[in-house]
Parts: sequence; C-alpha cells; structure tokens
Amino acid sequence: MAVANQINDMVNVEKIMQQIRRDIEARWLTDDALSFSNIPINPADNAEEYDPAALNELLGVLGGRWNVAPSRPIVSRSGPLGKIIIFFKKVVRKCIRFYIEPIVADQNESNQLVFESLSHMAAYMQKQSSWNERLDDLDYEMNREVKKANNLVSNHMRALHDQNRTLKQRLEEVYIHQTKTEEKLAAMERQIELYVHGQGDSEPAGDARL
Repeated sequence: MAVANQINDMVNVEKIMQQIRRDIEARWLTDDALSFSNIPINPADNAEEYDPAALNELLGVLGGRWNVAPSRPIVSRSGPLGKIIIFFKKVVRKCIRFYIEPIVADQNESNQLVFESLSHMAAYMQKQSSWNERLDDLDYEMNREVKKANNLVSNHMRALHDQNRTLKQRLEEVYIHQTKTEEKLAAMERQIELYVHGQGDSEPAGDARL
C-alpha cells in the first residue's frame, strides 16, 4: 500500500500539469503570446525601398526553413520529475501524431508553393530591374543625342542668322550703290540732252554766216 501511494505521488497528474505550466511560463509561452491581436502588424512601418540583395537573402533563409518537422526533441528542466514529464509528452505526441502530421504536411506543401512563387517573383523583379536599368541607359543616350542635335541645330540657326544679316547688309550696300549709279546715269543723261540741245541751237547760226 505504501508503494502504491508512493507511485501515486510520483505520477500525480496535477503536479505534472503545474510543472508543465511553469515550463511554459519560463519560456515566455503564455496565453497572451498566443493572441494575434497583440502582435503589431503595420505594413507602412515595414515598407522599405526594394533591395534585390535583401530579397535574395530572405529567400535563402526561407529556402532552408519552409520544410517544418512534425516533431522536435522533447526536453525538460524539471529535475527529478523531468523523466516523467518527458514520458507523458512523448505519449501525448504519439496520441496526436495522426492529427498533427497531416496538418504539418499540408503546411509544408503551402510553404513550398509560397517559396517557389516568391522565387519566381524575385526572378521576374530582377529581370524587370535589369530592363529598367537598360531603359534608363537608353533614355540617357537618347537625351544626350537629342541635346547634341539641338546644339547642332542651334549652331546652324545662329550661322544662318549671321549669314542672313550679312546678306541684308550687302543688299543694302548694293541698293545704295545702285541708287548712286542711277543718279549718276540720270545726271549724265541730262548733260547729254543739254549738250545735244546746245549743238542743235548753234548749227543754224553757223549756216547763216556761210
């Protein structure tokens, strides 16, 4: 009877549950920690500029962690009762394995799909980034060529303007020279007319003397 009581004292479920609760509290696994409402999630706080190196690093970490194991080593820090706690934990794990393992398998499949999708998105974004860089280079080259062409056109326009101004000046000089020449010609015509009229008036007088 004394041995039975001793066994009952060793296998006291209430004490074991209390010890398990203490272990959970010691690891900060409280009821509050299991509430998603207490986890601050604000996309604006985590919004950063796209960094390809950081994305590749995160994908590398995710690639090694997407496959979650359905079970982990069971440990206990309970002293003399540790072996009994570990035994009960193993029993509980075996009892719920039929329920946990399918869930973990489904979760791993989802994780794999998410990882592959993110990998494809990362590859696409890197390709787009390279195309954007190429477009930026082409845009820079085009702007440089357009600027060069504009400078060339501006230089030609200035040269044409200078030539036009020079031609106007020469036309003005030619007009002035033409005007002076016409005036000289008109004066010469008047002198010739006067000379002709003067000769005509002098001829009859000469005939009379003869």
